[in-house]
Amino acid sequence: MAQGKKNARRKRATIVFLGESGFSTTPSVRRTWAPRGKTPSLPHRFNWKRLSATGALATNHKGENVRLFLSLTPGSINSDRVQEFMRSLRRHIRGQVIIVWDGLPSHRSRSTTEFLSRQAHWLTVVRFPPQAPEPSPVEYLWGNARATYLANYLPDDRGELSAQVKRHARHVSKKTSRSSPCFPQAFRAFLSSCYHCIIRDSIRRISSYPSEASRRLRQSHQKGL
Repeated sequence: MAQGKKNARRKRATIVFLGESGFSTTPSVRRTWAPRGKTPSLPHRFNWKRLSATGALATNHKGENVRLFLSLTPGSINSDRVQEFMRSLRRHIRGQVIIVWDGLPSHRSRSTTEFLSRQAHWLTVVRFPPQAPEPSPVEYLWGNARATYLANYLPDDRGELSAQVKRHARHVSKKTSRSSPCFPQAFRAFLSSCYHCIIRDSIRRISSYPSEASRRLRQSHQKGL
């Protein structure tokens, strides 16, 4: 892992916010409309099959041009899957890259640490502080998926669940690639705020996120983007 203070703007590095989450075939219950006196129901089989998701939001060295990358696999996230995602990411992003992520065990494992050390010529890693005031930007994607495309959704198997998560990802990708009345402005403002914190505090630590950008993003998230 690269050490020392290196300015992201000088390196013209792509900043990538990376995070993992899990989805289940058990429905994500949300408030909905129904005729008066008829309580809606969600029958399901309680099979509890899970799908692991690894997502990354990449922005250029100016804090612009947000891109979304997504990988879905059955089972849990481990070091091998983290490393495979990083290799895939490299095929899409050239030049210097700064990865910003949390302290998940698969991020700190010996295998991953050795892998990162071999990629030090192009890759730098920044870890979110344990008491960061705001979650990673990727967490807002997972939350929005559960509140919109997966709300009250009843997949028969992991294949249907995976297809629905991908639909959400395509929807988000389109909204980040063009002007929109709600989501891109707030989200880009938040990413830009994170980006400038990295510039200001060096790539070794992030102190905090500006509250105004965070407030706008939370409002857009609550509105379902």
